[in-house]
Amino acid sequence: MIADEVITGFGRTGFECGSRGWNVKPDLMTTAKAITSGYFPLGATLINDRVAQIFESNKGGFGLIGHGYTYSGHPVGCAAGVAALKIARDRRVWENAAARGDELMAGLQRLHQKHAIVGEVRGKGLMARVELVADRKSKAGVDPATLSRISEAILARGVMVRASENSIGLAPPLIVEPGDIEQIIDALDHGLSTAG
Repeated sequence: MIADEVITGFGRTGFECGSRGWNVKPDLMTTAKAITSGYFPLGATLINDRVAQIFESNKGGFGLIGHGYTYSGHPVGCAAGVAALKIARDRRVWENAAARGDELMAGLQRLHQKHAIVGEVRGKGLMARVELVADRKSKAGVDPATLSRISEAILARGVMVRASENSIGLAPPLIVEPGDIEQIIDALDHGLSTAG
C-alpha cells in the first residue's frame, strides 16, 4: 500500500503522518512540503522494514533501485529536513495541530448547526473543508457568486481560505494558537452570514 503524505505528512492532520490518524500502516509513503517546513525543497519516499528487506537482502543486484536524479540526496535539503523535523518534535508541533484541530472542528460543527448553507464539515487536525450547499436536502452546491461573496467577506476579516467549486478549504499553520482558531471561526461565521 502506498500513501501519498505530501500534504498530510508531518503534522497537518495532528499526527506525524496522516495514515496514523486512521491506524493505517502503508508499505511506502511519499512525502514533501512539511518535511522541511517549506524552508527548502525536499521530497522523500519512505519504506517500511518489510519492503526494505527485499532490497537489502538481494545479492544479485536485481533488487536495487537504480535511479539517479541531479539533486538526489542534496545535503542542504536533507539538513533542512533533519532540522525542521527535530524542531517540530521538540516543540510538539503535531500535538498542537491535533489540539487546535479539535477546536477548529468543534467551531466548524457549530457553524454547520447555525448556517443552513453549510452542507457538511469534514477534516482531521488542521486540514478541513466546509461544503456549501444551496439546499441541504438535494445537496446542490452554491453558485459561484455566493461562494465568491462568502470568501471575500472571510478575507475582509483577516482569514485566507481556499474557495473552490462549492467548498471552503482550511489549512492553518501548525503553530496556530487558540485565539487564531477563534478568529478563523468568527471570520467564517461572518462570511457565511453574507449568504443571505
